[in-house]
Amino acid sequence: MLLILAISAFLPCVSPEECSKSFYAEDEKCTHEVFVGSIGWNTRAICNTTTIHNHNNNCPTNTTCGKHFRVSVFDQQLFAITMKNAFINMLTLCCEKCARCSVVNEIEDTMQLTSSILNSSDVIFPVLSESSVKKLHGFYFLDIYHAPSFYYFTLKKSSNKIIKEVIRACVDLWPFLLMCLLFASISGFIVWVIETRINREDFPRPFYTGMFDGFWWSFISMTTVGYGDKVTRSYLGKMYAVFWILIGITMCSTFTASLTSEIIQARTPASTEMAGKDIAVLKGRLHDIAVVADHGGILHIGKIGHTMRGINDMINRLDNGTVDGFLTDRNTYYHFSDRIKEPKYEYIKHKIDELNIVKTEKFHGQDLSCGMLVREMSDYEYFKGYFDNNRIDIRTCNSVSLNTKGVKLERDSSLFNSDNELFGTLVGYCVAVLVVTVVIGVVLEGRRYYVKVKTDV
Repeated sequence: MLLILAISAFLPCVSPEECSKSFYAEDEKCTHEVFVGSIGWNTRAICNTTTIHNHNNNCPTNTTCGKHFRVSVFDQQLFAITMKNAFINMLTLCCEKCARCSVVNEIEDTMQLTSSILNSSDVIFPVLSESSVKKLHGFYFLDIYHAPSFYYFTLKKSSNKIIKEVIRACVDLWPFLLMCLLFASISGFIVWVIETRINREDFPRPFYTGMFDGFWWSFISMTTVGYGDKVTRSYLGKMYAVFWILIGITMCSTFTASLTSEIIQARTPASTEMAGKDIAVLKGRLHDIAVVADHGGILHIGKIGHTMRGINDMINRLDNGTVDGFLTDRNTYYHFSDRIKEPKYEYIKHKIDELNIVKTEKFHGQDLSCGMLVREMSDYEYFKGYFDNNRIDIRTCNSVSLNTKGVKLERDSSLFNSDNELFGTLVGYCVAVLVVTVVIGVVLEGRRYYVKVKTDV
């Protein structure tokens, strides 16, 4: 017994049934961080931190921590850098000096998951699946992150298009305006009939003159202006005036509300629904493809796997009208928003500043999770212990950090914002008209003064 205890003292890496180590958010970067130089930045090098311990003879070979894990990574997938950081942090934290791994496959597209990759791998990540799934491709599925929401990007309408649609909206309301004028005409005749016998000053006896004055009274009463130049004096006329004002307010309010609705509709962006629209996604992004398919969009899969260049390609395709919009997950969007500040991607930022882009949040219809595939049941149980103990901390750290991001790709949509192109156009036209008006007024006044002086002489 003493001999067994003495031998066990020299075996620091004996693996229990599960890893019970704790994740401390305050001591290390949140695992979603994608800062340049992080462990997960260079896929081929993520296992370099374990290679110095590869020849530790004290590590038992019959336990999880005694194994040399062959890792396959979908390098351009959701949570790719996040899970590379998480995997290495977990392996080095749980197995300490016995941690050993090597990257055997670096894959861009989930469609490239072949039998040769499966046979040569012990761990594969990141993999998207329904949360309820336990096994995929003969591997055990370890659920780590919930799939985030997605952002769908489309172009806002140009200022010229908004102006044209507002004018068209006003013109399209002519039937309602015609009904208002007809009702005002009928009401004008009625009030003329009631008032003309005792109030000929406001409603003259001649039909044409009296009818026009009656129409004028009805119209200004309907619009609640009420100049007071025409008033009813008889009791019957006053009772009718109350009735007509109530009817007029309703009609005028309805017309105003309809006009406002049409203007708002004209200013809204093109439909943010994806059904039947041409939607671009990044190369090999299974989660993005699933969301577009779930919302009835027509898929246009990109040919560039690199996140920054791929999104730039989708922006260009949106600008030239090849697609109606593009979709990316929330994590990728924030990764893009952070890296776009780098000088080498300044050209992409300038391109975005020139466009009127609107962002709409979308959700998948199923409960999806992102995790890793583990070949052996014993290894799965061991790693599952670590994530079960720390899943809330890791997910909370990830979510809180994402929620603190404040980068916006879209501009303020307010009609009267000083940066709005439409606002600048309207102000320019108004100033031009005012200048022309002042010039004409000065010319006419000068001419009048000249004639007066000449007459006096």
